[in-house]
Amino acid sequence: MKRSHITEEQMVAILREADKAPVPEVARKHKVSAQAVYTWWRRLGQLQPADFRRLRQLKGIGISNQQLN
Repeated sequence: MKRSHITEEQMVAILREADKAPVPEVARKHKVSAQAVYTWWRRLGQLQPADFRRLRQLKGIGISNQQLN
């Protein structure tokens, strides 16, 4: 599966923008398909960009703790 050129933080920011404007318009602006935006919405839901950064930090801590045990 091809990796996206857009990070998860950018995906969340695009989703928040799509909350305020029509999805096809936002998708065109960011050069992604409307279907991709809907898929991100299903996967990322109501996360804010700051929430996603915090979640990544917590996952990093979890991996470190597992490696210590």
